[in-house]
Amino acid sequence: MQFGLEGRVAWVTGASKGLGFASAMALAREGCDLAICSRSEEAIAAAAQQIRQETGRKVLALAADVTRKAELDRFVSAALGEFQRVDVVVANAGGPPAGGFLDFDDDAWQTAFDSLLMPAVRLSRAAIPSMRERGFGRLIYITSSGVKEPIPNLILSNSLRAAVTNMMKSLA
Repeated sequence: MQFGLEGRVAWVTGASKGLGFASAMALAREGCDLAICSRSEEAIAAAAQQIRQETGRKVLALAADVTRKAELDRFVSAALGEFQRVDVVVANAGGPPAGGFLDFDDDAWQTAFDSLLMPAVRLSRAAIPSMRERGFGRLIYITSSGVKEPIPNLILSNSLRAAVTNMMKSLA
């Protein structure tokens, strides 16, 4: 099936394994060139090599922890420097620890906020101008079924993934 993505550029975070890797591979198979990242340099290099071998697409791979603003900025700068644009963003992030409301202090809440919501804000802010300029863009943020019905013992994830989902609905 063709989705009209041939020749597009996609950024995928958390792309070395799981849903992030599957998303990157699917986009490459649809004809996208990629900028991908994950925290592990070894894992993201291996993922990029596999994607290149199986699809023949151009892949820029960087080790970057997108929960850290400077590293996310470095990823965005490298991706824009390499491709001069972005058409699709797939934001994929692991979840915060399990626990109930009284299990977490302010620092735990701040860490969850910084790891789930702020990377989505920053990626959107970085991508939207490029997308507007060409009149095309797709922002895809992988969250959780907990945004519809909270999952027991996942207060941090339920709360902040819902924030990401509602931010995306507002942008749409």
